[in-house]
Amino acid sequence: MKEEFQKEVQSWILKAEEDLNLVIRLLQEKDAEYFASSIGFHCQQAIEKYLKAFLVSNGKGFKKTHDLNLLRDLSNELDADFSHLEFGNLLEFAVDYRYPDETYIPLLMNKFHYFSRKGYSQLPKKGFLRY
Repeated sequence: MKEEFQKEVQSWILKAEEDLNLVIRLLQEKDAEYFASSIGFHCQQAIEKYLKAFLVSNGKGFKKTHDLNLLRDLSNELDADFSHLEFGNLLEFAVDYRYPDETYIPLLMNKFHYFSRKGYSQLPKKGFLRY
C-alpha cells in the first residue's frame, strides 16, 4: 500500500471498528430487538467502511456512496472473493431507516404497550430505549 493512502485506510478501519463495536454492545442488551434499526444501520456502515478501506488500500477510486453492491463490485475487480458477498436487507439501512417515519423497529409498538401497562399515558421524553 502506498504510504499516502495508509492514513486514510486506517481512518476507514477505525470508523468501521467503531460501528462494529457499537453493534456488539447493542446486541448484548437484554432488549436488543428495540435497537434493530440502529444495529442494521451500524452493520451497514461497518461493511461500507471496510470495503472503502480495501479500495483505498489498493488505490481504487470510488465516488461518495452508501451502495454496498457498488463497493462490492469495485472490490471484486481487485479480488474475486468479493463476488460472494450478499448484503440482503442491509442495503436498506444505509439511509432509509435514519428518519422517524421509516424506522425499522418491529416491536416498537410493544414498547409503547409496555409503558401503557406501567401507567404512562405517553412515551417518556428521555431515555426511551433504556427503560
